[in-house]
This record gives sequence, structure tokens and C-alpha cells, in this order.
Amino acid sequence: MYIAYFLERDGYGDPALDQFHDAEQFMELANRRGAETDTWSLDEDAYPLFQRILALHDEQMLEAPAHAIIEAEDELMRFIAGDRPSPLPPRFP
Repeated sequence: MYIAYFLERDGYGDPALDQFHDAEQFMELANRRGAETDTWSLDEDAYPLFQRILALHDEQMLEAPAHAIIEAEDELMRFIAGDRPSPLPPRFP
């Protein structure tokens, strides 16, 4: 999801930051519920949103040059290694 966001932010796809914030909330809910119940799953309401993000990412893989994809992957690795809770900008700046 975050690689799709990084690529979209860099011009590969139509800007739709809210969809990434919504997806992040669904993932956080699934993580909390999974930690409490040991059942890891997304709510059914999340499926259409993640389908749109996956479709976007498919388009990005066709359009974005390799160097842009590699940079997005590198940015994901930097985020994972860091301590920020999210790589997304605030929903309401």
C-alpha cells in the first residue's frame, strides 16, 4: 500500500490521499484486533478500497520507470527502519 502511495505522490496515478488514510485505518484496526484475538483479517468494508489500491498499483507497475519503483521501495525500507507511525502526511494539515 505504501509503495503505491509513494508512486502516486511522485506522479504515477491520480492523487487520492484519503484512500491511503482510510486503508491505513483499516490496517490498524486489523492489527489491533489481531493482537487481541490472534485472528488477522480485514473488515469486508475494506475490500473495495484495497482492490482500488491494488488496481492503481498494477497501473503504476506498467507506467512507472524502474528507478521510480526502486526509490519507492527504498523509501518503504527507510520508513520501516524508522520510528514514524505512518509515512503519510497528516489527513488535515
